[in-house]
Amino acid sequence: MLALIAFAALMIFGPDEIVWRCELHQGNDAIQRIESYRGKHHRSPGSLEETGLRDSDPSWIFYQKCNDRQYVVWFGTTLGESMTYTSWTRNWESLNRTCKGAE
Repeated sequence: MLALIAFAALMIFGPDEIVWRCELHQGNDAIQRIESYRGKHHRSPGSLEETGLRDSDPSWIFYQKCNDRQYVVWFGTTLGESMTYTSWTRNWESLNRTCKGAE
């Protein structure tokens, strides 16, 4: 019982890298596909489908093209909150980010 409580506490209060491990893996796969696309076409894709991902593949991963060079990838964590990757910081953050931060 104590182990179950400890596991639940880790999943709620643990580091994002542990709590959202599966989602971060899927997000990093999408980012690799986006970067590969950018290398070939010299612009960000208009959608994840252009990278070979179908809408049903990473149903919890979202993508927004800001401009030809920059983009945002995110997934929801809890109601109103998300983990967000921005191409200009090249980091995942526990923040809701938009293209407004793109330079």
